[in-house]
Amino acid sequence: MIPLHWITVLFAGAAGLAFAMPRDTCIMSILALSASYLFLSLRGMISLSSPILGPCIIRGRPADQFALTFDDGPDPEGTQAVLDLLAEYDVPATFFCIGEHVEAHPEVARRIHDEGHLLGNHSFSHSLFLTFANPDRLAKDMARCQDMIETTTGYRPRFYRPPFGLRNHSTHAATVFNRVLVVGWGSDSMDTTRRSTGAVVERCLSSPGPGTFLRSLPHISVA
Repeated sequence: MIPLHWITVLFAGAAGLAFAMPRDTCIMSILALSASYLFLSLRGMISLSSPILGPCIIRGRPADQFALTFDDGPDPEGTQAVLDLLAEYDVPATFFCIGEHVEAHPEVARRIHDEGHLLGNHSFSHSLFLTFANPDRLAKDMARCQDMIETTTGYRPRFYRPPFGLRNHSTHAATVFNRVLVVGWGSDSMDTTRRSTGAVVERCLSSPGPGTFLRSLPHISVA
């Protein structure tokens, strides 16, 4: 991780030096610094592979395999269908669950755990507003999901995947508080936009690199 306060101090120092320059040069320097800072912040928000806003795991081991991960469940139809298929082929997976959905469908969450799959934290509310939340609010939402999954299944997640894959300046502090690690993905099945089963399968087989975490949304119906 590149500590954000280091970047802030660096830019503040550079801005201070800019004020010592001639007026036109000072204005241009400050604008350039502001644009650079904004770019770095936005890159950290939208790119889980960026270290700007903290560490994020996007690959695992062994390197000759890829891991199946599913977001946004548990869903009584989509998740159950995926679990049936995984059981048929004896394949493990990770389900990043939304706390509200665990509360609504506890039996599906218990099935995920009972069948040996890993449950991860995908926030309690899955609100876009969490992208702009301060550390306290984000930590509380994250903790609420942790508690819901543990109460329902007896397992307390060790991994967290941000809603929509978006982080902010509060994410790292909130994950440290909740003792979880951020997990992203190296490849996305894009099953929210590719409605054809063939297109989804082709992307899944062609995209993953060594040890990649493959992301999918099992509540989306694919026909």
